[in-house]
Amino acid sequence: MSEIIIANSITENQISVIFNLNNGEVPFPPININIVGDVDLNALINEMVKLIEFKRKFLVEFIDVNNLAKTNDKIKLIKETLNEIYSKFNENIEFVPQDRS
Repeated sequence: MSEIIIANSITENQISVIFNLNNGEVPFPPININIVGDVDLNALINEMVKLIEFKRKFLVEFIDVNNLAKTNDKIKLIKETLNEIYSKFNENIEFVPQDRS
């Protein structure tokens, strides 16, 4: 079973998150996280919860063509936060009992 690929495209005003199930399906449209002002990750978390049933880990990639995570402290913090969220998700997937039928 393959991982779910999460592509995070970083721009100056938002991070666009796309989930790829590696089976030709797109589970839902991209999630656009506005990073101007307060950052709300609720939409991302809500969609991640829907993926628990697949019992597959995330393989995370960040697309940051302008290296904003290196030059913008807020974007760097958001990227680190996203990495932590994805990491915790993966840790919990390991402990999901597998169906032995």
